Amino acid sequence: MLALPLAVLALSASSRVRGTALRWLLGERLQHAPRNAGTAWYLAPVLAPVAGMLAYSAYVYTVTGAPFAWVSAQGGWGREYSGLSALVTGPYARLQYRGVLGVIRAWPFDTFNAMAGLFAVVGLWPVTRRYGLGLGAFVAVNLLPPMLVGGSVALGRYTSVLFPLFCWIADSVPPDRRQYWLGAFGVGQGLAACLFFTWRPLF
Repeated sequence: MLALPLAVLALSASSRVRGTALRWLLGERLQHAPRNAGTAWYLAPVLAPVAGMLAYSAYVYTVTGAPFAWVSAQGGWGREYSGLSALVTGPYARLQYRGVLGVIRAWPFDTFNAMAGLFAVVGLWPVTRRYGLGLGAFVAVNLLPPMLVGGSVALGRYTSVLFPLFCWIADSVPPDRRQYWLGAFGVGQGLAACLFFTWRPLF
């Protein structure tokens, strides 16, 4: 699935890098390189996830004799497709029964993960508008599948690597307020580390 947004990035004229944060991340040389590059430049990132999947499947075959055992192993986590409606009805029922503070007390880690997921959903549109359809699709492809099969479970882990969201924050936050955002993220990361290394079920 990751090849889909990469294909959009490669084939769309809107894939030109826009925004200070992405230019810093990718570099001016990478931004202008495709002007003189051939077809291979565009195909390489699109085919990279497919090549990685095939290489890993070949390794799994040498260990288990079944190249796609990693697909069937996902069922061991006990997650099932619940649909879009469950993303709303489940949390709404909790809020009706316990209220906001009651939900936070009863399900603190689910609350943290749900906040991360909500942040990613809210950021999907500005990321797409600012950086193009390709990076917007990258966020959506990495976000929607875990939400549909696991709800808020581990959404903090999934959203932590969606770099277009953080590039959007870097481009949007005024310079005089960045220290506060950095401090808030630092405190959050420290709290997550304390919970994780003391065996709390954060993920």
